[in-house]
Amino acid sequence: TETAQGLIATRFDEVYTEGSVYEGCDPIGTEGAILATDPVDLVRFYDRWYRPDLMAVIAVGDLPVDRMEREITDRFSDNVARSDSPEPRARQAGLITGVVAEVVVHPDAPSPFVSIDYSLPNREAGTPGGERSSLLDSLVSTLVQSHLDEQIAAGTLPVVRPFAVNFTYTDELRFMGFNYAAEDEAASVTAMLVELRGLAGRGFAPEAVERNKAAFANALDQALAMEATRQDHTFAAAYVEHFLFGADIGEATARHDRQIGVLMSITADELSSYFATTFEQAAPLVLVVGHDPADLPSPAELEAAVDNGLTGTTSTETAAPTGTVEFLMESPAAVDPVAVNRIPAHGAVEYVYGNGAKVIFIRSDISEGQVDLWAESQGGWTLLTPGSSALVDKATGAVDRSGVADLSALEVEAFQQSEGVWLASMIDETTEGFMGSARSTDLEDLFALLHLRITAPRVDKPAFGEALEAIASEQRSAEADPYAASSVQLADARYGGDAYFRPYPDDAQTREFWPGGALALFESRLGEVDDLVIAVVGDTDENTVGSLADRYVGTLPAGPSDTWAALAPEPPAGVVTRTVSAGANEASAGFELLVVTELQPTEEMLAASRVLERILQSRLFTTLREEMGLSYGGGQVFIDLAEHPLPLAEVFVSVDGNPEGIGELHARTLAEMADLAVSGPDPDEFERARATVLTDLDFVTNGDLLERLVAWGRSGGEDSATLTDRYEEVYQITVQTVTEAAVLLLPEDHRIEVFRMPGGRMP
Repeated sequence: TETAQGLIATRFDEVYTEGSVYEGCDPIGTEGAILATDPVDLVRFYDRWYRPDLMAVIAVGDLPVDRMEREITDRFSDNVARSDSPEPRARQAGLITGVVAEVVVHPDAPSPFVSIDYSLPNREAGTPGGERSSLLDSLVSTLVQSHLDEQIAAGTLPVVRPFAVNFTYTDELRFMGFNYAAEDEAASVTAMLVELRGLAGRGFAPEAVERNKAAFANALDQALAMEATRQDHTFAAAYVEHFLFGADIGEATARHDRQIGVLMSITADELSSYFATTFEQAAPLVLVVGHDPADLPSPAELEAAVDNGLTGTTSTETAAPTGTVEFLMESPAAVDPVAVNRIPAHGAVEYVYGNGAKVIFIRSDISEGQVDLWAESQGGWTLLTPGSSALVDKATGAVDRSGVADLSALEVEAFQQSEGVWLASMIDETTEGFMGSARSTDLEDLFALLHLRITAPRVDKPAFGEALEAIASEQRSAEADPYAASSVQLADARYGGDAYFRPYPDDAQTREFWPGGALALFESRLGEVDDLVIAVVGDTDENTVGSLADRYVGTLPAGPSDTWAALAPEPPAGVVTRTVSAGANEASAGFELLVVTELQPTEEMLAASRVLERILQSRLFTTLREEMGLSYGGGQVFIDLAEHPLPLAEVFVSVDGNPEGIGELHARTLAEMADLAVSGPDPDEFERARATVLTDLDFVTNGDLLERLVAWGRSGGEDSATLTDRYEEVYQITVQTVTEAAVLLLPEDHRIEVFRMPGGRMP
C-alpha cells in the first residue's frame, strides 16, 4: 500500500467507501497498528472470529463425499469455540449521491487516465430480484461499451480505449465504471458525461438490445455445454460465494433455463429505464490520475468540467448502432491437402498443403464444447529492421482491434462476442502466429477470422490510437515503475544495448509510426504462409477440422520460405550490476537476478530444471521470509529453456524486501543458489518438489497439447516428446541429475543483477 499504485488505490477506496459501513476499514492496517500488534492480540482475534459456528469447510475433489466429510470431521471436530459467539455487523451501503471531482497526482503515477464511476443499487444474491439486477447490470455495461465504441469510430468522442464495466467492490458496494485515456482530460470528462446522460435520456436501440441478448444467451448455452468438464476450483469458489453471500448453487440445467427465461423477459424499455434511473439516483465519482500537475487539469478545472458535463445540452442524434453480421466471409472452395499423415505418438492427424501450411488435430474432451488453436511459423522480429521488437506488439494489437476486409472493427467485435470466438496475433523473437478459441459449434468462424486476418487485415484509426496510447503508457512505466525499469536494465545488460532487442519504442520510432506502417509490419510477417503450423485441439471431430482446413488454410497465399536470423548476441560474461530507484516510499525495494547459460536443452534437462525451480523457490520462501523475516513473499523463481535463436537456459529470480535488508537478502539468495550447485538438494526437499511438479504435469490442458503439436510440426517431428514422456522424465529424475543441472544453471559469478534501491544506490 506504500507504492504509488497502492497510494492511488487507497484514494479510490476512500471515495468508494465514504459514508458506508466499510469506511475506515483497512484489511492490512496502518504501519503503526501492525507494529503494535502482539501475540495476545492475535490469539484474541482468532478466538473471536476463527471458530466453527462462523465457518464452513468446503472441499471439492476426486474423492467419495463420505470420505471427505469424515476427513473434515476428524480434523475440525475439536475446534471448539473459546469465547462468546460474536454478532457480525450488518453490511449495507446506500447509493453515493455526492459528486466527487478530484485530481490525484503522484510523481510515480502511471500514464494519465480518467475514471468515472456510478454506484449501483444493492441487491440480495441468490434471489430472483438479485439475479435480474445483476443481469441488467451486465447487459447495460455491454450496451454502453458498444455505444462508446460507436461514438469513437464516428469521431464524436475525444477519448482512447474506453471500457465500461459493472463491478463489485465489496459484497455491498457495486459500481458501473468507465475508464479511459484522453489528450485533454477536462474536455473529455465533459464530453463523456454529456454522452452518458444523452444515452440515458434516449435509451438503448431495440436492435442493439436484441443483439446483445442473443450474445448473452449464446454464452449461457456455452456455459451449460461445458458444465461436464467444469473444474473443481470453480465449484469450490461457487460454494464459498453461497456460504458467504447466498449466491446460487442450483443444478446447472435448471439454472441455465431460469437465466435464459429472465434474459428473454428483459426489454429495451426496461434496460433503458434501469440505466436512466442509475444516472438519476447516483452521482459521478470522477478521478483524474497522473504524475505531472502541469499536464493535468487543476481541481477547479475538473470541477467545472464535471459541472458542464452534468448540465450541458445532450444530443438527440447518435451514431447508428452496429449492425448484425451473419458470417464473416463466403466459404472458399476447398483445396485438397498434398498429404494426410498420422502421428501415432500424439494420436493426431496432420494435413499438409501446397502452400506450406500444416494443420495438426487432436480430439480432446478436456473442455467440452470448446476448441483451441495455436498457429506458429518461423521468422519473428529477427527478420525485421533493428528496433522493430519495440513495435511488433503495437502492430499486432492494432490489427487485432481493427476490422477485416470490408467489415468494421465494431462489426467484427460484435460477431466475436456473439459467436464466442477470439483470435490474437503475435510476432515474437523467432516466430510469429496466432492463438484463438471457439465454441465447438462455431469453429468455422474461427477459421474464417484466421483466414481474413492473414489475407485482409486492417488498421483502423481508433485501434491505432490505442496503440499510440499503449506506447506512451510503456514509456511512462519505464520511467516510474521500478519493476519495469528493472526489466529494461536487464534487457539492456543481456543484449548489450537496444540494437538487437528494444523493449519499447524510442521517440523517433513513435514519431514515424503510422497506421500504414503498422499494417505493413504485420503483413511482412503474417500476410502470407510458408511453414505455418496450425495446431487444433478440442471437442470436435477429424472430418470437421479437415474440411475447414481444406477451405480456409489450403487457400491461404503462399510466401517465400524463410526462418529466423541468428543475430542474438552471446550472454555477457561475469557479473553485470545495475541499479534503479525503489520508487515511492522505498516500497518496491528488491532485486532481480538473471543467469543466462548456453547449453543444449534436452528433455532430461527440462525435467531437472522444473524440479530445481521448485526447490529454489521453496528455499527462498523458507529462508528469506520465514527465517530472516525481511521479505513478505520470499522470492519468485522461473527457469526457462530455449532452443532458438541460441540454445540456452535462463534462470530468473526476483526478490522484494525491506530496503535496509536488501544486501542480506541478496547474499542469502546467492548462498542458496551456490549450495544447490555444490551440494545439491537434500532428499526430502527433492521428493517434495518432484511430487509437486508431477501433480502439475498431471493436470493437462488443451494448451499443453497444443504446445506439443506445434513443437512437433515446427521441428518436422524431431521434437517428439509427448506429455506422458515428460511426466515419466520427471518421475524418473534423480537427486544426482538435479544437482548436475544446478551446476550448469546456477554458476557462481555469472549473472546480471539489478537492484531496486532508494535513490538507485547500491545496497
